[in-house]
Amino acid sequence: MSRSARAQALVEFVLMSPLFLLLIVGVTALGLVVRTDGAVSAVASEAARAAALASTPATAVTAARTRGGDVAQGYGLDPNQVIVNGDTSAFGRGGEGGARPTTSSCSASHCLTPDCAPSHSIA
Repeated sequence: MSRSARAQALVEFVLMSPLFLLLIVGVTALGLVVRTDGAVSAVASEAARAAALASTPATAVTAARTRGGDVAQGYGLDPNQVIVNGDTSAFGRGGEGGARPTTSSCSASHCLTPDCAPSHSIA
């Protein structure tokens, strides 16, 4: 390989290295965002499940927040940064005479940046 060809290869490497590095960092960041999005969705689902098993609206909210924090910690999220909100406005205890199922809904959100990501709601 001639000296000019080696120099050309070095210049091409120097020009392309930042682009490859940026691509790798971007794919890694996107993967983390998608993983966190799935985790927050699982937190909302488990919080709604816990709230549905409660017997009163007050215990539904407490159970949802407790279970949401436990699941968030299991996914490696900081439970203090995960916000679980339980909506018990349509809460009704199910199983009494088979009249209706327990109704509750929960939403969960987690801040990835100073601007919070959209929340997930599970009814």
